[in-house]
Amino acid sequence: MTGPDVSGPDVSGPDTVEVTLEALYQQARTAWEVVQRDSDGLSLAGTGDALEVTVDVLDLVWSVVRAVVTRTESIREREVNDRRRAETDVVDLALVHLHYGQEGLMVARHLLGVGRGEVLRVTQGKV
Repeated sequence: MTGPDVSGPDVSGPDTVEVTLEALYQQARTAWEVVQRDSDGLSLAGTGDALEVTVDVLDLVWSVVRAVVTRTESIREREVNDRRRAETDVVDLALVHLHYGQEGLMVARHLLGVGRGEVLRVTQGKV
């Protein structure tokens, strides 16, 4: 199972980022509604295919989070002298949480990938 072709026009800008991420959210919500409604009909192989696409989506989400965290770090470094110490401390703490969240996504991706591999072993008769 492969994901949809998400290539589109080359656009950039902060408004475009927000609009694009909102569209991603809406697509993910629609996907959740379909999975919730139709998952009873999935075979074991079908669950493996669904997990494969889910892992691919997590890879993309991780990349989005990484870009946003990197941008947050850049802004923090540039504006550190322009902010009060309390604000800088809060941004520093936010970055700690963002880094842990980013790593948590990688852990989730790894665990889902391992689970998918085990499902694949069974569907291929390798157990």
